[in-house]
Amino acid sequence: MFLHLIPEQNKEDFCYVAALLSIADKPLLWGGRRKEDVTLNTKKEDLSIQHGEKESALMKLWFSYREIHIIPREAERDLIAQLRNCPEARIESPEMRASAACNVLRSRLQGKNNKLPSVSKCMLIQFMLLALADGNISAIEYQLLADFKTHYGLEDFIFEELLERAESIYRETNKTVALLLE
Repeated sequence: MFLHLIPEQNKEDFCYVAALLSIADKPLLWGGRRKEDVTLNTKKEDLSIQHGEKESALMKLWFSYREIHIIPREAERDLIAQLRNCPEARIESPEMRASAACNVLRSRLQGKNNKLPSVSKCMLIQFMLLALADGNISAIEYQLLADFKTHYGLEDFIFEELLERAESIYRETNKTVALLLE
């Protein structure tokens, strides 16, 4: 919706953070299986993340083939690398997942800033809309959004206002789709 307002030099970081946000709270898979389905033969070192359908669909609309297949894979690789450092017993806890995802975000954005606050705001509201794709913003997603806000020095009231607008857009879009499909 607001992608055209994001300058070309910010697109790669935008794509990376969007990919990170889209997988940060999704189920972890060991050898392609969820933890409850792991057997003795499952390769536990083969850690991956199950992607969400709605987030993946949005990413395909937003980004080119190259961006989707290279940059999001990089974000997933970085998040998995962080998660491998977590104790296995706590690896799926929301606190551990949020901590790992925020470490990846901070590492990616270290030393980067936007000359215009409007660029950070456009990126943030797009991230909020992505987080809302599955109906709500999880605690992990919220922490990532808050860290993004903090990195770019956006005020709390701006964050709250953008979040309110994103939720409103989400609700109105769903109402419109329901009306169209009646």
